Amino acid sequence: MLTMGLVVLALAAPPKERRVEEAPPRPGQRECVAVLVSPPGGEPASTFSASETLDLEVRVRLRQRLRGRHRLEVRLFTPYGHLYQVLASPFDVSTPGERLAGRGSSPSAGVRLPVAGSAITGSSLYGEWSAVPYLDGETEPCGATGRFVIDP
Repeated sequence: MLTMGLVVLALAAPPKERRVEEAPPRPGQRECVAVLVSPPGGEPASTFSASETLDLEVRVRLRQRLRGRHRLEVRLFTPYGHLYQVLASPFDVSTPGERLAGRGSSPSAGVRLPVAGSAITGSSLYGEWSAVPYLDGETEPCGATGRFVIDP
C-alpha cells in the first residue's frame, strides 16, 4: 500500500525592527477613568433635585496619555433602562487648558444634560440614571458606567 503525505514548509522572514515611542490606544482600552456628574460649576455629587437643577454637567475624566482631537459621546439611560439621549462633544487635549480645573491634572471632556423643562421633569423620570462614555465612535464603552440619581 502506498501512502502519500504532504509536507508544508513555512519560511518566515525575520521580524523587522520597529521603534514605537508610544503606541496609539487600541480599541477596548479603558481611556475613560471616571464619569463625574455635577451642576455646572459645582462639585460632583450622586443625587440631584429636579426642582433645583436646571441642567447637569456630565464630565468624563480621561487617562493622562490621551492627546489630540477626539469626540466624546455619552449615552444616557433612564431609571427604567431605556436610552434617553446621546450627547456628543468634540474636544482637544493637546494643551493643558483642557484639564479639569481644581480636580487633579487628568484631562477631561463633558456634555450638558438639560433637566428643568425637559422630559425628565415632564414625564417624572426620577430615580437612578446611567451615563455610559464612548470615545471616537468606538462600539465599546471607554470606561465604567457612571450612575447618579435625579429626585423630584
